[in-house]
Amino acid sequence: MVTGLGSGAANFHKDVYKAAKAHLADRVMPVRTAALQCVTALVPVYPPLYSTELEAVVTLCTKALDGSNYETRLAVAKLLGVLLATALQPPPSPIGMLLAH
Repeated sequence: MVTGLGSGAANFHKDVYKAAKAHLADRVMPVRTAALQCVTALVPVYPPLYSTELEAVVTLCTKALDGSNYETRLAVAKLLGVLLATALQPPPSPIGMLLAH
């Protein structure tokens, strides 16, 4: 749902991130895993996650590992991998893509 909205949905991305962030430390593991998967899907389309919020997201991931099961640890690892890879090599901006053509 968050990947097909394009760049005009920054406010929606922010609201989804705030909602998912609240559930990253949920006691119910499927809820925690779903929140991690949601934030993972947001990473390429919401630049603050891999720029200004990077340290906060890594801290939340560390807290999400507390008392987690295998699926949750796997979701944390995937989020951290996507997050750090995107931080090191950000996706091209839509404006930059338009200027290149």
